Order: sequence, then C-alpha cells, then structure tokens
Amino acid sequence: MADNRENTFNITHFCLEVVTLIISFLSLPDAMNLCSLHRSWSNLWSHCRIIDLNENTFSDVDEIHRAIDDGDEELAMHLKHIRRSLFIKHVRWVLPHLQSHFFSKFSLRIWCEPEHHELIEDWIRFATERNVEELSLDFSDEDPCPNIFIRRFTMPKFFYSFGGSIKSLSLNSCYLREPNFQTFILLTKVSFTSIDVSMVDVLNLVTNSPLLEDLSLVQCYKIFSLVLGFTCLNLKRLVVKDCGPLSFGISLHVPNLRYFEFAGGLISIDLTQLHSIEEAVLDYGVETVDHYNTLGMKYLIRGLKQARKLKLCSYVHKVLPSNYCCFYYPSLQLKNLVHLTLKTFVQGYELPGIICLLALVPNLRTLSIMSGYIRSMNDFFCFDFPSMPDGFWRRPTWPLNCLEIIQMIAFSAHDYEIELLNFLLRNGLVLQKVIIKPKEASDLILQAILGLQNVPKASETVQIAYELIT
Repeated sequence: MADNRENTFNITHFCLEVVTLIISFLSLPDAMNLCSLHRSWSNLWSHCRIIDLNENTFSDVDEIHRAIDDGDEELAMHLKHIRRSLFIKHVRWVLPHLQSHFFSKFSLRIWCEPEHHELIEDWIRFATERNVEELSLDFSDEDPCPNIFIRRFTMPKFFYSFGGSIKSLSLNSCYLREPNFQTFILLTKVSFTSIDVSMVDVLNLVTNSPLLEDLSLVQCYKIFSLVLGFTCLNLKRLVVKDCGPLSFGISLHVPNLRYFEFAGGLISIDLTQLHSIEEAVLDYGVETVDHYNTLGMKYLIRGLKQARKLKLCSYVHKVLPSNYCCFYYPSLQLKNLVHLTLKTFVQGYELPGIICLLALVPNLRTLSIMSGYIRSMNDFFCFDFPSMPDGFWRRPTWPLNCLEIIQMIAFSAHDYEIELLNFLLRNGLVLQKVIIKPKEASDLILQAILGLQNVPKASETVQIAYELIT
C-alpha cells in the first residue's frame, strides 16, 4: 500500500522566494501568521505590501462596551488607553522593519488623541512616500465615552503633495486642511465619512481626478448643494448619505453614472440627465413627514427612466401627486425597471402611492416589500386622493403582466398588508411565487397565510412560501 504521507501537501517545503511572493499578496496580520509556521520564515513578513493596522485587534471591544453601558467611563477610558498604548508600540516596531518600497494598501484605524497627531503624521508620510495605491485612514470612535471630547485629526499639508500614486482614498472622521487634489490624477475611488467638505472641495476633487469612478459622501455637513456635470465623465457610482444641509438640492448631469444612492431629507433632486443609470436607492427615512411637490417628483421619476433596479424608503409612498393616480396607465413610466424594493409602514395612507408606483413600472418582475415599521401617525397630514375611490384595490382588471416574484419581509399580518397581498395575487397574471418572511411565528400570521391560499388568483401556478427571518 502506498504511503499516504507521500501525497501530503506541506507548505513549509516552499522555497523562500515563493513564500516571499505569497506574502506580497497577504495582509500584514495574515503574513505574520504564515511566517510563524517555519523558523526560517520568521522575518519574511517584512516584504508585505498590504499593511492593515487596526487598534481594535489589541483589546476586547466588548469589554469596553460593557464598561460604557455600565456607566463606568473611567474603566472604559483606562481600557482604551491600554489598547492604544499596545497598538502604538506595535506599529512603531513594525514600520521600520517593512522592506517594500511599494504598498498596495495602507489601512490605519485608530481613535486619535491630540498627543498622537505628530506620530500619525509620520505614519501617513511613511505610507505616501512608498507609492501606496489604496489609502484608508479611519479616526472614528466606535465605542465613545459620554462627555469626552477629543479634537479630530487634521490631515497634514504634505499629504496633498503625495497623491500621484493613490488610486483609492478613504478618509473617516478627520479635518481636511486647505484640500488641493491636483496631484491625485490616478484616483478611481473616494470615500469621505464624517468630514466637513464643501461643494468647492468636491469640485476640486472631481476636476483633478479624471479617472474617478466611485464617489461616496457620508455625513459631510458643509455641502449646501451638489452639482456634478460633464467633468465627471468616468463617474459610475455615487453615494450621498446623511449629508447637509443640501439646501439647494442635488443636480446630476453625469452621462455614465450607473448607480446612485441617496439618504436624507426630501430635498430637490434633478436626475433628468442620467442616461445610463441602472440602479438607484432613495432612502428618505420612514419617519419623514415632509411633502414632495408634483414638479419635484416628475424630475425624480424622469431621471430614473433607464433604471432597472430601484429601492425606495420614504413617505413618498403617500405623497405621490394625486394626479398620477388619475390614470391607470400614466404617460410617464419606468419601462426598464424590473426590480423594485419598498421599505414602508404599509398603512392605509400609503396604499395609493404604492399602487401608483406599480402603475409606473409595467415590466416589473420582482417586488420586495419591507414592512413592519409601525408608529403613531397622529401628527401626519395625509392628502386626499379623490381619484382613488373606496374599493379601488379590489378592481379585478388591473393587470401586472410581468410580475413573477413577491417578497413581503417582516410580515405582521395587519389588515393593510393582507389587503395589498390580496391585490397583488388577484392581478399578477404570471406570478410564480410569493415569499412571506415574518419576524416571528404566531397563530395570527399562520392564519393570514392560510387565508391567502384561498384568495382568487390571476396566476394558476403561483406558490405561497413561508420563511421565518433568522
């Protein structure tokens, strides 16, 4: 019988050159773990080109959270101080040993205290002088202690002179000192989170980065308007979340934009010049109570006429202009849209808007409804919909010619959820499957699902499935 040990693969048989090559594709922690397998490899991690430095790996984050939850700020700060001291000692030892003159990625995650600013500047200089391609600097505090204020880190001026090699830039919770992105000509991806940038700064960035394809702005609070035009010829993905104040809205004339995501208030958004848009996410928050005007809604819908996927979380469900509901087949339709996701309360005042949206998407194939968001609506003023008389949803002649799959997520079996599902079952001519996903099992939910089985259905092959959310 052949000895099975002859066929056993043993990585320690690799020569040093092969191991060094492998290490160049590993992150620093993985490279160090690999080098611990063989004594002769002990220093080969120094050839690593993907430098990932995260202070959270030097402590039990859950222990800090427990101290904060218990109101023990002194203990939490003590634990964070120990973590930070160990992390800084580690980085001070690691960086001088690194031999590569080129970094694929340099990622730094540290909660920055004022006495460490100069040290962190040295680390940033170390990375930028080695022609780093992907740079990520995160100074956010994931476990803040109440009533403790720490001055944010300010990006050093020399940083803007070393942008020539950077292709991906991610900055979180820091200040930009007189930003000038003239040297960042290779940038393809940028993410700014919790940074005070203005429209001028954004224009400076996109003008000097002709290859930019992906731009993400999250919690940036000095943007009064966002106007992007033909200087962004290569921009394909744009995310604007919780930025402000955006008093003058958003206007996009970006010919090659494929993906647009927005989260915030019901501001003016002009998307009419997005001729290549494929997917959009519009999250106005389920508790937004502002009303959208008819003209603004038309601009919004016209801009999405090329989109194939749309996710909408908003009171727009209820404030769609009532004149849109006057016609069963509106002249303004989203004929390319095949996937629609709605995050909604599924209340009575939302049904006209939901039905209106379905009328706008004649070729819809999959519909996901994220329900179960219930709160008191005594403070909400609802428009009257004279074109939606009683019994409108019960009409048998509203064809949904292409709808194949429906998901009802967080189903709670309240009356309007059942009313909407009945409507869809009666009118889905080619409906194949309805997937109901409640948060928990109950007799009420099971009875509602059994009741749906007995509803008259337009499709003879439709199946109703039940899946509990895990």
